[in-house]
Amino acid sequence: MLGQGFKVAVEVILMAIDEGVLKTDQVVIGIGVSAIAAETSSSKEMFGPEVRRRLEVRKITIILFY
Repeated sequence: MLGQGFKVAVEVILMAIDEGVLKTDQVVIGIGVSAIAAETSSSKEMFGPEVRRRLEVRKITIILFY
């Protein structure tokens, strides 16, 4: 099950794309409590019909705090 850290990491990437800070079709790292490596997509295209334009999460790393 994925939690709030994963959600925040995805949101950070989508907000950066939507605001023009990052470009689509790049591999970037988003950090919440989890860190993810993802190929970028805009929030409008992340669930779209064209598979190549969707957000693709490639790696998930959990950051543990003690």
